[in-house]
Amino acid sequence: MTNNTTTTLAQKLYKMSDEELTKAVVGQTIYYSNEGPSSVKVDGNRRFSALGVEGIAFSKKDNIRYIKIEERDLDDNNKRGFKNLQIGGITKIEHPAVTAIKALKEAAKNMSRR
Repeated sequence: MTNNTTTTLAQKLYKMSDEELTKAVVGQTIYYSNEGPSSVKVDGNRRFSALGVEGIAFSKKDNIRYIKIEERDLDDNNKRGFKNLQIGGITKIEHPAVTAIKALKEAAKNMSRR
């Protein structure tokens, strides 16, 4: 799934130095689109809270840039772990306060439906 916003963000992230990329993601919520369904979400769209960066590299085979993050998986009960993400799969980087406000609004909407 690619649109102009995703392409623009991916291009911006690809051009960043490792240091700039680290600063851009640590402490932020990363929205990520898998190529297919994940074991957690059928649509493949995931959210991770980036706690740190373990490494950034390009694959030797196809020159795709990857970032390995220490994360909390917001779609899987805040489980902590590490994820290798293709830079091209990152669809949005958001401040965690914005993510929290969205979650509260969604919870309030769900409560009002009861």
